Amino acid sequence: MDAILPAMLAVLLAETGGKTQGLVHAAGLARPELPVLGVLLLTTLTGLGVAAFGGSAIGHLLTPDARALLAGMALVFAGAPMLLPHRKPIAPPRHLVLALAKSQFGDASQFIVFAIAARADTPVLAAMGGVFGVTAAMLPPLLMGKAWPGKMPLNLMRVMAAILLLVAGIWMGIGALRLI
Repeated sequence: MDAILPAMLAVLLAETGGKTQGLVHAAGLARPELPVLGVLLLTTLTGLGVAAFGGSAIGHLLTPDARALLAGMALVFAGAPMLLPHRKPIAPPRHLVLALAKSQFGDASQFIVFAIAARADTPVLAAMGGVFGVTAAMLPPLLMGKAWPGKMPLNLMRVMAAILLLVAGIWMGIGALRLI
């Protein structure tokens, strides 16, 4: 539980209103939902699995305070860009697998799972939490269809998620640096 719940919550917050959510929404409008969900799970599991095992390998080289600082930095780096203005709507991708793989590799969720796996040394649980978080974030736009952006205060949710990530990340960083 030291990895699965924090990874799930942090990734869920980090994916709120993001590029991958818009991409899944656009793909869900153009294709049946089940194949889109399957491709999303495949690309997410691959990307976050690589991140989790990489984080676990690096975690053995770091002190406990350095691992906590890494996790705090991952949360700050996930939350800060969320305060920037939102992008324009995304067009449906022609190659769904490539588009989702591109959006999943090198994003904030992967860094969060990397850092949590390094901190908790449980890569499987960190990856599972990340996959659960991504899936939970992607289900509303996929299942709500055309009603999704209008039915939810997405910008407000994005700013609130950013603030939560920033506060948690700064708190972890301050604790890791032993400033409190």
